[in-house]
Amino acid sequence: MKSLINIPIESSTATGFVEDHITDITLDKETWDYVIITSEKLMENFAKLKDFKNSLGIRTKLFTVEEIALTTPGADKQEKIKKKIQELQSTYKIKYVLLGGDETIVPTRNCYVKTGNYEDFTPADNYYICFNGAFNWDGNGNGIYGEVDDNLNFDSQIFISRLPVRTPSEVDNYIYKLYSYQIYGNRSSNKNKILMGGAKLNKNFGSHSDAYLIGENFYTEYIEPYWNGECIRFFDTDTDLEGGANYDFTPDNLQNELKKGYSFVEINTHGNNTVWGMELDDRYHVSNANSLTNNGLTVITTSACHTNAFDNAYDPCLSEAFIRSKAGGIMSYLGSSRYGWFWSNSTSVGPSLQYEGAFYESLMDQDIIYNNYAKCVAYAKARMLPYCDNYNAYRWLQMSLNPIGDAEFHVYTEAPTRLSVPKLSYTNGLLEIVTDDLGCDITVCSYDDGGDSYYYSLKRSKGALSLKNIDFNVYISITQPGYLPIIYRGEYTPSLVAGKSTMKFISGISRDNVRLANEEDENEIESIWSEGANMNVKVKLSNNPEETILIVTDITGNVVDKVKMNSEEEDQTHSFSIIPGFYVVTLYTDGQISDQSKFAIK
Repeated sequence: MKSLINIPIESSTATGFVEDHITDITLDKETWDYVIITSEKLMENFAKLKDFKNSLGIRTKLFTVEEIALTTPGADKQEKIKKKIQELQSTYKIKYVLLGGDETIVPTRNCYVKTGNYEDFTPADNYYICFNGAFNWDGNGNGIYGEVDDNLNFDSQIFISRLPVRTPSEVDNYIYKLYSYQIYGNRSSNKNKILMGGAKLNKNFGSHSDAYLIGENFYTEYIEPYWNGECIRFFDTDTDLEGGANYDFTPDNLQNELKKGYSFVEINTHGNNTVWGMELDDRYHVSNANSLTNNGLTVITTSACHTNAFDNAYDPCLSEAFIRSKAGGIMSYLGSSRYGWFWSNSTSVGPSLQYEGAFYESLMDQDIIYNNYAKCVAYAKARMLPYCDNYNAYRWLQMSLNPIGDAEFHVYTEAPTRLSVPKLSYTNGLLEIVTDDLGCDITVCSYDDGGDSYYYSLKRSKGALSLKNIDFNVYISITQPGYLPIIYRGEYTPSLVAGKSTMKFISGISRDNVRLANEEDENEIESIWSEGANMNVKVKLSNNPEETILIVTDITGNVVDKVKMNSEEEDQTHSFSIIPGFYVVTLYTDGQISDQSKFAIK
């Protein structure tokens, strides 16, 4: 990280953004929420993400760079992509954009940045969503993008992020993590905790490093007033962890902490494309990130320089190594693609951490109903706009701070709770959904084509939805910020007898939508559904285990029923007689949990 002379600034609130508080808003069928832009090579894999989003009530469409390059006017690929996004925003009111790939898949617009004697060119993904001012970000026509006299306007109503992957398996790895996070939340014992760590940036003040003292000021100002979680400190001079001063901020020790599955991790240290700086002049390297096995799912923020340089010739950079790994459990990475900035010889919170602090404030702001990842980054950047008119660290970070991860995913700032069990009924084409959760979003979309042929969404509902002429398989989702989503598949069965068509409701999303390209066959719970007073569980056994046991427990953990299965039968269904309530169904293979699912009956 580069240092600056301390220049005080005043706080600013985000402008230009409005939250919905109205009930029963029916989305126009031509309104889209989310657009994914990727390559033809990765399109099939990102289609799984599209279908998953649609099943959650996020209307999503997919476009390829190749298609846009052929059909949209523009001076180069970057300008064509930007014009396509502008067209989609104007026509379909899109809110979120995901750039599905690194710079070899979706090109970057490299923009000029300067602070003091330092200058560089940085990838700036917000180029794609800022349409006011000089559209091409080269107002003076000299071929250099992003200069002060290019008449840029950073205002935008679209929220953008990038998933810097290159291969189909890397896409699938991330979708698997996203599915786990959105459906189950962070199941680690360290949820609702933030790990804050770092090593000396410039000097020590007495026995404390500046990184630690800056971190204390950062947490006190930006997080503690708005969050009831717990902060765990792990700095070079101070730590809350067992071992005290002898537990150094080293790669091995940091790896041990990252394995614990903290909800948030903030690292304040020096870095370059492939490393974080550690205590004792050591380095946390890309190889550490590649080998990380995380017990939870984590959001990372960092002030370190260059660790998010996804356009660098050396691949992967640190952020890419984290985000591409399935076992590492990293959901998002917010860091600079070039230098980060702090105040020299000071313990005040510098520019990089001011951006990150605004991000955390947005995440935890009770007035922001939908605290989606890219939206909260956009809010943070909006707060800094008054300081971006000239060449300085704030303008530098406005362009170099590129959010990595799914643009729309809802970040759980607390352990999410459960929605009430809905009542679902179907009579000859009439689908009725009733829930006790007022203000929830209710969405029904066609199952077989991922919502392309039918999509209906009721936002901030009054708890009821009735739809006619539903004569096809559907996804039904009930979602609300801060709660785990409820998803059902409705399997339609036609009848030759008038008035006798039926629909079977099965809890959970199809695993086919999130199955990994390189995933080995496993014993798994394929589906759960209710018929009268019975809960039916379909199981697929793929690896010929010696013993398989299916156990049903209630929400308190008490065993309701269990069955030992015939391991020679690959596909089998078991029925359990139960009363209405929440249940956890666990499949044990040779004493180990091989799959688990939750089901609710009302």
